Amino acid sequence: VSTTGNTETSSTSGKLKSVYEVDKWRHTARAEAFGQESQDSATGQTAVSAERYLLSGKSDYKFTERDYAFGLIKLTKDRFSGFEYEHTLAAGYGRKAILRDDMELDLEIGPGVRFYKVDDAPESEDEGVLRLAGKYWWQISDSSRFTQDLAFDIGEEFTTSESITGLTANINS
Repeated sequence: VSTTGNTETSSTSGKLKSVYEVDKWRHTARAEAFGQESQDSATGQTAVSAERYLLSGKSDYKFTERDYAFGLIKLTKDRFSGFEYEHTLAAGYGRKAILRDDMELDLEIGPGVRFYKVDDAPESEDEGVLRLAGKYWWQISDSSRFTQDLAFDIGEEFTTSESITGLTANINS
């Protein structure tokens, strides 16, 4: 994306998600990158205003059609968040609270640990977290689907949350 006017701004974004299922295992990998920079037309100076990277991996082991255990690792580096980095490891229990042909709701809970370094701090820190997550999808019609992913990592020092909402609609087959 490129914008012009008093400043010229360019944004770059890339996302990749992969899901692999075999027998009782489901493995999910996710990678994201986002960057933005602007150049002042008058001075010619370029400034980076956003730079974020995320890499995560999650494995689920299914005990039954509804119950599973999960393990998660999430690595985040966001240059403008106030943290040099923030990494989370978590494990826990998941359950398909809704399991229908046109709709599913997965709920997860489990303990974890967060490793992080505040910008300009001399040392990194860590804390225990409670991970709460939900993943919902609804096949509204043959050509449209609604999705909602929520995740909370609740720690003693701070809580992070992520919400991703999607609506997919096909114009034709």
